[in-house]
Amino acid sequence: MIKIENISYKYESKIKALENVTLEIKEGDLIAISGHQSAGKTTLAYHLNGLLIPNSGDVWIDKLNTKDKSKIYSIRQKVGLVFTNPENQLIGTTVEEDIAFGLENLKIKSSDIQTKVDKILKFINMEDYKKSSPHLLSAGQKQLVAIAGVVVLEPKYLILDDVTSLLDSVNRRKIIEYVLELNRTLGITVVFITHSIEDAMKFNRIIFLKQGKIVLDTTPTQIINQPHLLQELNLEIPVIAKVTTLFKEIGLQLPVESIIERFN
Repeated sequence: MIKIENISYKYESKIKALENVTLEIKEGDLIAISGHQSAGKTTLAYHLNGLLIPNSGDVWIDKLNTKDKSKIYSIRQKVGLVFTNPENQLIGTTVEEDIAFGLENLKIKSSDIQTKVDKILKFINMEDYKKSSPHLLSAGQKQLVAIAGVVVLEPKYLILDDVTSLLDSVNRRKIIEYVLELNRTLGITVVFITHSIEDAMKFNRIIFLKQGKIVLDTTPTQIINQPHLLQELNLEIPVIAKVTTLFKEIGLQLPVESIIERFN
């Protein structure tokens, strides 16, 4: 479990990015964290694997405190972080070299590395690109390779910092489907940072940040049934909630779970 206990954080510019944030993330959770620009989403993501340390409060990763410098390596083995721009993580000359990089640093046997790399390439349906240069791939393929390079290390928790923001709608959907499949088949706990409420609606739990504070911790079903909760916070109401509201206004009551499944 990840436990965030009353954390606050200010950058050197004195801008307060997080204020008194408390949150629990359980094993197997499928969470989206959303909100406007500068809401504190990325700052929170960076606290989850010790890239940033809170000015006050504590972040616990399976009872390991990120303030304990001697535990940072163990924490980062548990918590994989994927950045917004995949170019920041692509360093190999070929796709398979890039995915294997972290495994090689762990001194894993070459034969085991090849097995793991081949398995993850099959999982992301990119076996045909194993000898390709990652820098010549499409934006969506680059992001898949960046995520695969983290997932191949078998983290318990996967933090994705707005990884779909630079992609078109087709590749955004592909990345989200891949992330959801990781949760279903491998049981990886996923925290998906996104500015898109439409993308967030594909996750089981949605947490909204505003000016560094958690203002709503909810589910897609609750948003559909109570869209005014977002309206009151000046947050975007997703299309699926608008459609459901229109149906209700003309006297049609549709099963919410079926609607969510249909839109996803």
